[in-house]
Amino acid sequence: MFLINGIQHIIDAGTQQLISWVTGLLPQVFLFLVLLNAVTHLIGRARVEKLAARCGSNAFLRYLLLPFLSAIVLGNPMAISMGRYLPERYKPAYFASASYHCHTNSGLFHHINPAELFIWLGITNGLASRGLDPFPLALRYLCAGLIANLVSGWAAERITERLSAKAGIRLEDSVDLQTGGPETADADAASLSGTPAPADAGADAAPLTGDPAPADAGADAALLTGGPAPADIDPMPGSLPAFRSITIECGDGGWGGPVTVTPTKDRHTVLYMTGGGLEPEPLARILALSGMTAVNGNTTAVPDEEVALAIIDCGGTLRCGLFPRKGIPTVNLLATGRSGPLAKYITADLYVSAVTSAQVSLSPALSPDEGPDEELLSENPHPDLSPRRDGFPEAPSPDELKGAPRRSASPEALSPEEVKGAPLKDPVPAASLPGQSLPEGHSLLGPAAAMSRIVSVFHQSARDAVRTCLDMLLPFMGFAALFVGLCRGSGLTELIASALQPMGGSLPGLLGLGIICSVPGLSAVLGAGAVAAQMFSTVIGDLIASGSIAPAMALPALFAVNCQCACDFIPVGLSMTEARPETTQIGITAVTLSRFATGWIRILIALAFSIGLYR
Repeated sequence: MFLINGIQHIIDAGTQQLISWVTGLLPQVFLFLVLLNAVTHLIGRARVEKLAARCGSNAFLRYLLLPFLSAIVLGNPMAISMGRYLPERYKPAYFASASYHCHTNSGLFHHINPAELFIWLGITNGLASRGLDPFPLALRYLCAGLIANLVSGWAAERITERLSAKAGIRLEDSVDLQTGGPETADADAASLSGTPAPADAGADAAPLTGDPAPADAGADAALLTGGPAPADIDPMPGSLPAFRSITIECGDGGWGGPVTVTPTKDRHTVLYMTGGGLEPEPLARILALSGMTAVNGNTTAVPDEEVALAIIDCGGTLRCGLFPRKGIPTVNLLATGRSGPLAKYITADLYVSAVTSAQVSLSPALSPDEGPDEELLSENPHPDLSPRRDGFPEAPSPDELKGAPRRSASPEALSPEEVKGAPLKDPVPAASLPGQSLPEGHSLLGPAAAMSRIVSVFHQSARDAVRTCLDMLLPFMGFAALFVGLCRGSGLTELIASALQPMGGSLPGLLGLGIICSVPGLSAVLGAGAVAAQMFSTVIGDLIASGSIAPAMALPALFAVNCQCACDFIPVGLSMTEARPETTQIGITAVTLSRFATGWIRILIALAFSIGLYR
């Protein structure tokens, strides 16, 4: 009976704590996540990544601005991944700073680290019990953290330099964000420059450069240059194939892909069903690269067996899964993930979202001989855009292949650089498609489409926030509430409090607690899951509530209980920055030593910022 009453007492204490969090904290975090996700989508992660690449120039940008913005925009642990844009020598120090930023900013921005938010909540519960507003503490927590985290990053950088010099390992001080080696870049440049190909390139090179084809080039060269073909060769085999496979990847904030589309004679229609029937921005590039034909699904019905690709602008209703359910590759112009009543049919190989022309490219898995050359493609990007469904589109004439003057529609032609992957600057307007015209009232469709896109972004942001709350916040709320109930209901809080009261109520005690928590080796054990920090903060919060510790000591206590921050996560965190093995080897030791070397300094900085707090 005593055991049952004890368990019930623990459950009751935990339930009260969980109800207070679910009714007070959870709605605030959820709405903030919705807003932040939407802003991130609208701004674009690409811009954030560009900023990160520029922040390697000095320590203030590396360890103050970059991790601060990364923590707010990306949250924990993705903020750590921004270290991939820094040179190798700075990656351990960036981790040392960014991992702290995921805690010191959580007082104002609860979404950053919901799994370990209870370090903050443990102490603020004590303030709330005394009727004190936690906002002044949250603001000072952030400001003190900016200075302390800069110090931690700078110290880790100095220690990394010493350790690498002692080990005879040179860590690079520059970063190359380009993909592909120099040989690949040279080859690409040569193919786009229009310079003559090497002599061994054969017959294909001759017509592209305008030079006579070698005598042994055969019928193919004659056909490409417009000359007579040998009598024993059928002209059709020498013609360029009408279709070519393309690859479509997801855009900024999108989901799914890459999707490869391979048109055939019987299945080569691009069916677009977008608001107002306006031509989607990536459509012109898709048609130019693949040779497929376009059909407006709002006005023309097409059998499913003839549709090679569907383009939609769906914010999360039926259309997202309608075409994938039929096995038709689907491009969504909006940044919508797996959602809607048919979400189970949405798979990465059939669905891709947030697509613009920049995400459309020729399939790299195919040989250049399987489709039209990029130089020829730039001369005639739209051989036939009419919505024919009765076989192959018309093949380019010999004059067009030979380099005849471009058509009057040359402004919409793809240059060689654009074919390589740059986005189209001036997509073909809907009225330029043969047999189509802008619908009535089209002047209102632009603002309506923009509003639809914004609504879709917020809708998707809300779904992402729900997943974050369900997958991260609620489980840890349950764990932390049960832990609080266990401590309070079993009397463990009073036992630990009696041991911590002398330490938590004075500066020497907090300094001693911080040093103990940051001892190399022990810090990795105490850092696991932040359980020790949450336990200490819960006990100190109860001591504040009882009046045993002054509320002004709450700020130094937040730093003291978390000096071991992320010491169990260092190898994984450095791998998120794409650090090399030698960087990881030195970085584990450097970060651990920096925690021990700067822990007491961080507590003193917090003490300075606590002057006048709750007086």
